[in-house]
Amino acid sequence: MPKTIYDKIWNEHLVHQKNDGTSLLFVDRHLIQKLQAHKLLRV
Repeated sequence: MPKTIYDKIWNEHLVHQKNDGTSLLFVDRHLIQKLQAHKLLRV
């Protein structure tokens, strides 16, 4: 079965997954900064 874009992004950023289904994801620092800057510009 082909992977969706969501599955591909999730797998690329997955750091660790516990047996209970809890996942730890890596979030790019630049992405966070861009999102915060966008919020500031809208104010």
